[in-house]
Amino acid sequence: MCVLVLLATPLTWRRIVLVGGVVAGFVLLFPVAAVRNFYALELPRSELGVTLLIAAPGAAALVGFWLLTHRTPGAARGP
Repeated sequence: MCVLVLLATPLTWRRIVLVGGVVAGFVLLFPVAAVRNFYALELPRSELGVTLLIAAPGAAALVGFWLLTHRTPGAARGP
């Protein structure tokens, strides 16, 4: 989701609808039993905390790298 939002910037109303649709589709995968069974999805509760602890710094590093490499051309630079 982090990569999708970064690639969708600048966010126009169409891109916001796109990101919202992807998020809604992802969220709806787990509560619907037929879809969950078809794709054999399981949400492991024991490793969820560890997964989020690993994903959060990874997403932060991705955003930081994106901001460093995609500066505006006319931005002032240091000495």
